[in-house]
Amino acid sequence: MAPAPVAGGVTGAQEFRRTCMSEPITISPTEAVEKIEAAKGSGRVFGVTFIKRTNGEVRDMNCRGGVKKHLRGGELAYDPKEKRLVTVFDMAKGDYRSINCDSIIRIAVDGTTFRVNAVG
Repeated sequence: MAPAPVAGGVTGAQEFRRTCMSEPITISPTEAVEKIEAAKGSGRVFGVTFIKRTNGEVRDMNCRGGVKKHLRGGELAYDPKEKRLVTVFDMAKGDYRSINCDSIIRIAVDGTTFRVNAVG
């Protein structure tokens, strides 16, 4: 029995291959931050590649937002939005990290990879 076609006469398996094996979708830095904020708001895990502001190193990170368990109290001495930073929880390091919004290269959320244009 053949798989049932979905919208446009494409089977579910074909749609899966198209979304998982296709080239990344190109988005602006502003759209990337919006996707990160949406993933953070729902507590979903997502991947991000960015250039560290401190030393120019390229960093890959699996992270999520909404993590409160490891908070130590107190407040940040700066406004992350003013410095164009997004604060997330780094799943591998088990601590909070800041992502430079201006240097995001790639994000992967909900099974879709997005390549970020250098100019937003």
